[in-house]
Parts: sequence; structure tokens; C-alpha cells
Amino acid sequence: TPPVLKGPSITVKAAFMSSGLYYIIRNPHGSLPYGTDVFMLHEEAKTLIWLIFVVILTAHEIFRVNDPTALFSQSVGAIFLCPAQL
Repeated sequence: TPPVLKGPSITVKAAFMSSGLYYIIRNPHGSLPYGTDVFMLHEEAKTLIWLIFVVILTAHEIFRVNDPTALFSQSVGAIFLCPAQL
């Protein structure tokens, strides 16, 4: 029998978080009111997102932090007034 997943893996969480941050930072489709590439350009945003992904996976794999995305999840939960279930 396959193992039962208790939730998304840390890789899935990191990908979800970095993808969301990428779209907030760059606004590539212009759907947010502040315009496209206001904060940083495409290459800078890619580098920042890559660094965030590496830091999360390093904290989890090398330093054995159970959930390095917990602070982000709690912050999103507080902003949107919902429990942190990311």
C-alpha cells in the first residue's frame, strides 16, 4: 500500500510560496494596480525566487527545520483572517 500523505511536501510548499511571490513581485500580466516590473526586473525576480527556494530547502534538509514555511503560512493566515493551512 502507498504511504498516506499527511499534507503537501516541503517542496510543494516552497514551489507554491515562490510562485505566488514571483507574481506579486513582477505582476507579469498587469492584473495588479501597480504595473508590471515595478519592484524588480524579470532576471532579478528569478534570482530572488531561486534564493528563497534554496533557503527553504536548505533549512529543511540540512538544519532539520520541520516547516520553514510556517512563518509565511501564519502571516498569510493573519492577513486573510483564516487559519494557516498552506
